[in-house]
Amino acid sequence: MLPLAFDQWLDLLDEPAALIAQGVGSVVAANRAFAAYLPADCAPAAVALASLVHAEDAAALAAAQTAVGGAQAVARLLRGPPPGGALLCRFGPVQSGHRLLRLTPIPADAPAAAETLQAEVAELRQKLAWFREAIDKVRHSVVIFDAQGRLAMYNKFYRDGYRNGDRVLPPEIRLEGRTYRELMELRVRYKLHKEFADDPAAFIEDRMRRFEGGDDCITYLATGLVVRSQFRRLADGVRVYIGTDITELMEEEEKHRATALAYRTKSQFLANMSHELRTPLNAILGFSRLILDAAAGPVDARYRGYADDINTAGQHLLNLINDILDLSKIEVGRMELRESTVDIGEVVRNCCRLLHERAREDRLTLAQDVPLDIPCLLADELRLKQVLLNLLSNAIRFTPSGGTVRVAAACRPDGGVDLSVADTGVGMSQADISTALTPFQQIDRGFGRDYEGTGLGLPLAKTLTELHGARFDIESVLDVGTVVTIGMPAERVLIGYPRQVRGA
Repeated sequence: MLPLAFDQWLDLLDEPAALIAQGVGSVVAANRAFAAYLPADCAPAAVALASLVHAEDAAALAAAQTAVGGAQAVARLLRGPPPGGALLCRFGPVQSGHRLLRLTPIPADAPAAAETLQAEVAELRQKLAWFREAIDKVRHSVVIFDAQGRLAMYNKFYRDGYRNGDRVLPPEIRLEGRTYRELMELRVRYKLHKEFADDPAAFIEDRMRRFEGGDDCITYLATGLVVRSQFRRLADGVRVYIGTDITELMEEEEKHRATALAYRTKSQFLANMSHELRTPLNAILGFSRLILDAAAGPVDARYRGYADDINTAGQHLLNLINDILDLSKIEVGRMELRESTVDIGEVVRNCCRLLHERAREDRLTLAQDVPLDIPCLLADELRLKQVLLNLLSNAIRFTPSGGTVRVAAACRPDGGVDLSVADTGVGMSQADISTALTPFQQIDRGFGRDYEGTGLGLPLAKTLTELHGARFDIESVLDVGTVVTIGMPAERVLIGYPRQVRGA
């Protein structure tokens, strides 16, 4: 016997077409909409489903009907609306040995749309596979918790965080579905962290508070890794945890702190030693000057020569101490510029006047090329002179007799000003330039003249230049010469400043 009133409730289903099938396709009852798919003289009870569709679709239809639970298949019709079209056949679950089948017409362009959708699904699956592979290879933990706060997805780096040498999380313990608190309890139990050695309960509560509040924290794993933990909320109550491996960054910061401490210690030591050296040095300079001036009576020419050597050596040592102090101040950030309006032409003239006699003794031409209308600068005049004197001294020292040292100034199109010192000296290779810019390092070109120096002039000039926010460039060719350029930025150029202030 059939269940009561099949025909009665099927009549209520006007759309879509529906029928009751038994076995592998015998129609037991159908509604009025199904009649459109039948020949005019055919009763529903006399029809087999396979007789309504193309032969090649009958197998798929039979497989869907015999599947356990609900199933669906697409079959092309022999007749009926849509003409020559197709139906989406949805089989319901078996009840009392029968299945409910609902037939929905598929538009003519549906196969193409289905193929497009299938291609898009395949592409999305491929992209998802790439994404999963990518996040498995990064050194970041990526974990997603569902709206109930349970772990839904995680990557390889997070899974590896549950391993610590011989202490490995047993394989039977699964992470999926666990709450964040349960995960932290596992980490405590297997000693995967360093922080909770003294108070595991406090550690768990701290992590729960951060998880709920979305606060970042630093995590120290027992493996030696340091991880920056970030908790973020997504839509619908979903949470994401991202753990970034910052072990190398922390090591670099530790090295930086150690280096900074070493610099401060060295600078403090040099400052103290320089201060202690100045007291006896002042006495040396003072008494040698008295002997040279014969302040206490006539002095033998030989002793006067000794006093001159002592005074010269003392001045050299004083200059070295001053350079060391300047470098020490810059390294610890204590060097401050005393800025004022600076006339470039006057600075160049003063520096050349101081070194003119030395250039004459070495049979060098010391030339100046500074336009009268060059604008003033906002700079520390004393430090700018110090830079220019160092550059000129180097140029004179490393230029053979008969050569030329030229200092020039010019305005740039961007509004800045370039101050340059060029020579026809021995020149430098790129390796030599790196050496020359390293404190206490010197290069020796071996020209027979005494290239005395401390190895601090060029590094100090570069540092003082950059302290002004200016550019310090060196262009050099071996046996041709060197050009050092100080590129003052436009913001330090005082356009239209009254020329009478410059006193030129």
